[in-house]
Amino acid sequence: MTNPFNVTIIIPSYNGASRITNTISAVINQTITPSEIIVVIDGSVDDTEYKLETFKKEEKIVTISHP
Repeated sequence: MTNPFNVTIIIPSYNGASRITNTISAVINQTITPSEIIVVIDGSVDDTEYKLETFKKEEKIVTISHP
């Protein structure tokens, strides 16, 4: 179902590579999907950014990386 509201989901992640794919999939598969998903990678040293490559086709996903 298309979201009639402007809803933004913010997902903070620190070394969350093992969970980030499932987390984003769960958000996308909700009955009402958000207008935007922001993933904040806060100093991760794992491959979280690499895992997010799966979702590059999703225009509503924004990644912010903080060293």
